[in-house]
Amino acid sequence: MSFKPLSELESLIYAGDGNAALDLLERMPQTERIGLAERLQCVADMMHYWWYDPEKVHECWGMRATDGQRDAIAVAMLVCAPADSAARFRVPADRMLEVVLRFQPPNLPQLAVESLRYANPAAALKLSQTGLSPLQFDDEAVMRLMGMSRFHSRRDGLRSYLVANIDVLKPYLLMLFEVEGSSEVNLAAMDKYNVKGEMTWAANLLQLCDDGVYSRQELLARCLGTLERDWPQFRSSWFSRFHDQLAPTVEEMAAESGRYLLLLHSRIPPTVTMALKACAKLFDKKLVDAGLLMEALRPVMLSSVKAQVSSALKLLETMVKRDPACGHAAARLALEGLQHTDPELQQAIIARLEKWGMDEDGRSAAQGMLSFVAPSVQPSLAALFDDSPGARQDAWRDIELPAAAAPMSPLDPSRALDSPAGQDELVALCAQLLEDDSNLDRLEAAIGALLQAAPLDADAKARFAPVLKRARKLKPQREYKGCVSREFARLLLAVAGGERVDSPWTQKAVTGELAARIDELSAPGAPLLDIATHRGGYIDPTMLVERAATLGAEIGSVPLAMQVRALLRLAPCPDSSALDAAQRLPDTPFKQALCYALGGDWPADPVAALVLAAARIRHPHEDDPRALLAFSGEMPDGAVAGQARLVHEFVKSSYGDYWRPRGHASPAPGGYGREYLAAYRYQDFWAEGEALIMYGASLFPSSLEAMLTAALPQMASEVQWHEACWHHTAYLRLLGDPTAQWTPAATLALGLGLMGKEPGQTAMAIDAFVAASQDGRLAPAAMAHALLSVSNSFFMAARLARSLQSASGAGHAMPDVVLSLLGALCELPDDEPPRDFAKLLQLMLDLRLQYRLRPAAAALAALARLKLGGKAPSIRNAIVASAGRP
Repeated sequence: MSFKPLSELESLIYAGDGNAALDLLERMPQTERIGLAERLQCVADMMHYWWYDPEKVHECWGMRATDGQRDAIAVAMLVCAPADSAARFRVPADRMLEVVLRFQPPNLPQLAVESLRYANPAAALKLSQTGLSPLQFDDEAVMRLMGMSRFHSRRDGLRSYLVANIDVLKPYLLMLFEVEGSSEVNLAAMDKYNVKGEMTWAANLLQLCDDGVYSRQELLARCLGTLERDWPQFRSSWFSRFHDQLAPTVEEMAAESGRYLLLLHSRIPPTVTMALKACAKLFDKKLVDAGLLMEALRPVMLSSVKAQVSSALKLLETMVKRDPACGHAAARLALEGLQHTDPELQQAIIARLEKWGMDEDGRSAAQGMLSFVAPSVQPSLAALFDDSPGARQDAWRDIELPAAAAPMSPLDPSRALDSPAGQDELVALCAQLLEDDSNLDRLEAAIGALLQAAPLDADAKARFAPVLKRARKLKPQREYKGCVSREFARLLLAVAGGERVDSPWTQKAVTGELAARIDELSAPGAPLLDIATHRGGYIDPTMLVERAATLGAEIGSVPLAMQVRALLRLAPCPDSSALDAAQRLPDTPFKQALCYALGGDWPADPVAALVLAAARIRHPHEDDPRALLAFSGEMPDGAVAGQARLVHEFVKSSYGDYWRPRGHASPAPGGYGREYLAAYRYQDFWAEGEALIMYGASLFPSSLEAMLTAALPQMASEVQWHEACWHHTAYLRLLGDPTAQWTPAATLALGLGLMGKEPGQTAMAIDAFVAASQDGRLAPAAMAHALLSVSNSFFMAARLARSLQSASGAGHAMPDVVLSLLGALCELPDDEPPRDFAKLLQLMLDLRLQYRLRPAAAALAALARLKLGGKAPSIRNAIVASAGRP
């Protein structure tokens, strides 16, 4: 049904006659005009004023909205509506100035600020410059200017706006080079996440340069000036890319040669790379002084980026060719590059040192670097100063691995949760949890103490008053970040304040499970049955028996989901005293299931949800033969222990063929309810929030398989992505726990972590690998088997080599562990090594020489079978040759 005007004003708007609409509004008193705002907003909604496709015909409007109609509704709202509503229509600057001068609307004092907020800076500036509406164009205003691209995202939208208003915007657009912005609003983020191609800020600024609005030299100077500020890499990289897109000529760069030399000292790698390229071009045309350039290259030779050191080395070589007299100075500078850990780069530097020669100071410095270079490179360096490494006195030895050991007991005394010492400490803990939900152990301790303290007396309520005030401000919302804190706030308000707040989450996935549990615990007199007693979510069996004894026969009225959670959280307990105490409990389905979990008889009246949870505790990571007789084996983590695997599917699409990692659970999950919690966690349960992942894992802490079903494909995909997924930190935290069971899936997840791209997450994976390996909990052969199951498309050998190199120096047993792992990795299923496998072989050679270790015979045999290319065969020959030594 098409739009039916209800007034003369609406008829004029539908007719597209904005001037006539203004004439009609001018005859109305101001109070009447203000009263029209709500109805005019409805008209704009029916017109679909902000619809992304202006050509679309909407049934409620009956026609494509014309430019006249859009102008009419916009100027009418400008006259009648508050500033924040009127500014959303982005009336052109001249048109806005015309209307406000005529009507002087009451929204005028805020109109400039709101216009800037809604991506209409030209109108905001004109209002400010004419004195009609105040505006301070500070850093915040420049960030509003940056954010324009989000609002003008249609094709040529930003371009058209800038061209139409360039007379006003010209001096202000250059301020984009002066303001860093925030984590969300900066030039890099705007161009990367919000717009594409010619709609980016970079493309539009270059186009304005082509139009003659700005000179190339002006943009180049501004760009280099920004890079000198050394903003964080993500934000600085936009300007180094903009420099490359501007593509300045050598003559243009010559005027800024001093700046390029200074940028070689930058701490931002992309900035240094850009400056190196520019300096190479300038030196090639003899437009930069060789002495100044050599001095500026000093910090580059200390860079951790291999490509930068290589580029600097090539520049030094060019200098020596042009002026052989500087050879010794160049050699002295090149020596600095030997600090880089890459043996190939070290060998390239040594080749230059041999070619250029060294003076006495250079040879002395080279001798001091001998112990810092890779063992495979040491003989070449030693030959430069006529000194050989000499025969080492320590004998070659076989690899010795740490003795195999079991994970730490979850009930170790060091892992017991400490309850708050008093109400003041409890209040402080609650306040902390409202702001930081990263520690789930503190959450369990706070919940337990809070339920024990209920009901609160008047004095206790007064103590809790400030924290309750903060809890009320945490409004429920469907957002993963802070979800655990907001759900805890609901519990706090219910227990300490007697206030019920509904959760926005439905009863699905980990968020729904958390919300349902909070609802159960919020009930008056809620028991402590499923509250953890030890870190990670574990419950001491002895404590659970005591809680069940306190409830007695009334345990039957406890929600079934709570009973299941309590059983799944049980820690292994070899002591029979807990079973003896459990057998004296009143006869209930929970008592029977608890006894079975602790090693007792099969329940006389089994309740499926309880007994299957008990089966998982009685037979961790194994199938329960008695449960299989009573129930089907089709449920993962029911009668059958669930197992996670990573599979690779080959996908053909119009965008290109690729391998896609998928998580696979065995048995395959079906449609199970919350009462079958262990199996329920396999059904799209996990969320992208670190605290939520940690919470989900704590519900069944003795098995991570359900979590790993979701984690494995995500971590495999992340090794190829250009940016990190920060919630993966939770997976690595769980794998780094000393109680973690190293199943094949857990081992594979750690292996993927070792090949990760984000340094912080990779460091966590290295720490977990070192701790588990030195304790004997993780065997190198198991890790190698897991890594060899990864498709070559996802096997990042270079990153794995860096991680293993770091791990090899982290403990006395680690060289042996890493060399054993590298040897096992040679046993590739198809003898076709992944890309950069030579990096792993180089590490194998260096560890062999540095620690005088004999490779295993099986590893050497597997190495000989590999089909290698590039530099890998020569490295293999060196390994085999060194293995032949006594």
